[in-house]
Amino acid sequence: IYISRKKAIRRFLVNEKEVQHVLESEYGFKTYYMEDYNLMEKIQIMTTARVVLSIDGTSIINAIFSKQRHIKAVAIRPYDFTEAVGIALAPFQHVEYLPIVVPIAHEKYEDYEGRWYTSDLFLPISLLKQKLNKYNISPI
Repeated sequence: IYISRKKAIRRFLVNEKEVQHVLESEYGFKTYYMEDYNLMEKIQIMTTARVVLSIDGTSIINAIFSKQRHIKAVAIRPYDFTEAVGIALAPFQHVEYLPIVVPIAHEKYEDYEGRWYTSDLFLPISLLKQKLNKYNISPI
């Protein structure tokens, strides 16, 4: 599952079309826009997930609702993002937190602390494929 932030006003992937194409056509991911679902629908979507890939934050925490024995939560994040999400997932032993650290594409912040949750990100396709390979997520 790829959780898109395309509909968000900030903190989205500037090259999402390219990333989404690779994820869907080469790896078999399905894209979801969580803004389109209520809580029960989100939980239902996540119950069969084996891999969830999203920009780090609340969306990646949805991985806890998977009923799989093991789920990979692949989080796209800037280098200086807070560790709170990884810590939040720690009690859930069936969730493996796997980061992909990416550069900030557009800095949008008023202070340094706001940098991680307001800035847009860029995910190089070569890095995406490298990390998916490292995390044993194979093309279809």
